Amino acid sequence: MPEALSAATDLDLISFLRAIPDPRMQRGIRIPAWYLLLVAVLGILSHCQSLRDLERFAERHHSMLTEALGPAQLPQQLQSFLDGVHWLSLEELSQQAEHKPILTLLTLPVLPKPDIPGATKQILEPRPDLLDTVLSIQGQRFPHLTREEIMALINLPTDHLRDTRFGQELLAEGRLEGRLEGEARGRAAEAAAMAIRQLSRRCGPLSEATSARIQALPLQQLEALADALLDFSGPGDLADWLVDHTG
Repeated sequence: MPEALSAATDLDLISFLRAIPDPRMQRGIRIPAWYLLLVAVLGILSHCQSLRDLERFAERHHSMLTEALGPAQLPQQLQSFLDGVHWLSLEELSQQAEHKPILTLLTLPVLPKPDIPGATKQILEPRPDLLDTVLSIQGQRFPHLTREEIMALINLPTDHLRDTRFGQELLAEGRLEGRLEGEARGRAAEAAAMAIRQLSRRCGPLSEATSARIQALPLQQLEALADALLDFSGPGDLADWLVDHTG
């Protein structure tokens, strides 16, 4: 244990916290580390389980902490900072009937899901330029949802997306997916044509129905058929294979 901490163990909690080295760069520090640690310790002892709980705890007990610590304990710059803080509860703000678009935007991270479409409409009707911000907030809040699910969640018509970054990304993804699907279909068509040619040599001319069944096979099954047909001796083997692999 560092010497400063060892010497502080027999003192009060604040003296102990003051003895803990502050790892932050000194430039720009407005709130001393010991005070932040004190609020955290008291909050945890009061069953705070998240940073938001600690924020609420600090807000509720701000006056009490200031009075208890007193001018001798609480640095003047910290007192000035705390006196100038305006505490805002997003939960309470979200329950108010009407807001300006920017204030409504602030409530999106805490709004219940059923209220999100109405809030989104309230934001975007006067401020359509905030669409990318709305979509970004919902993407951060619901990382498990796909883009399409987020679109459904906020109940936004797709024509609103045409000129947004979000919409451009969707279009780019759609083009890539379409290209990959087209390439896969092309490979499957080539594999089906080759299988039909080889089967015609081994099993005789194929009926239109049989050719259609082969052409409908996915690429993975066509590759399996290309391996299996090397052991075929007649049309019966092909018929059995199709029954076993296509139902």
